[in-house]
Amino acid sequence: RRDEGQWWTAEGFNAVSVRLKEKDGMLHYAFASAPAELIHPGALSRAELEVLLNDDVYTVARISCFSDSAAAAMDMAGKGLCQKNGYIWYDNSNSHWLDPGKEAAQDYLVALCRELVELGFDEVLLENACYPTMGKLHKSAPVQVDRSKTIEKFLGAVAKVFDGEHVRLSLVLDERTLLAGGNETAGLDLKEALGDVLRLYVRTADPAAAETALRGCAETTKLVVIDGTEGARCTVR
Repeated sequence: RRDEGQWWTAEGFNAVSVRLKEKDGMLHYAFASAPAELIHPGALSRAELEVLLNDDVYTVARISCFSDSAAAAMDMAGKGLCQKNGYIWYDNSNSHWLDPGKEAAQDYLVALCRELVELGFDEVLLENACYPTMGKLHKSAPVQVDRSKTIEKFLGAVAKVFDGEHVRLSLVLDERTLLAGGNETAGLDLKEALGDVLRLYVRTADPAAAETALRGCAETTKLVVIDGTEGARCTVR
């Protein structure tokens, strides 16, 4: 919406979420820590982002983490989640993933988050911060590690980047995983994973049940109910 200026003010929004990394791995901002090939041709410039970041509006940077077709295919051995034959694995949407157990994959994502802090975002919202749960999982050959500890380590590394910076770390989660308290395949044990997460975004028709489930996993993490379709308003509880 470049041609509409400060549209968030005109529409009365007091917060804006900007998706800067898609699950296909393409980036909508020219991150210095990312290969040039992954920068979308229509990526926002620093000047365009600063119009938003310098305004009196709460800003959220949203990025897809381990679901990342481009970076995984670009560096299969170093970052990608591979098949047992060594070639890149793909899920049932023909998308590739970074392997959370590979240090280079975690380092890449942490470096992107560090740049978001330096830009001045108020919050960084992570999605797909887990192992894949759909597709021919038996064909994948992830690094053999404790999955829940690996995801916990990753979230802790991101949170450490935020230390003293007044930046909130938040996470998108599906309702089923929240109500169950985690997902072993995804590497999510919510009692461990949510220690550094300040906000949890969940699409649910039953906020009360989601709130009860969240309180059973974390004392201080706040629930954000996603209302309606993508791009709709959220309710912060």
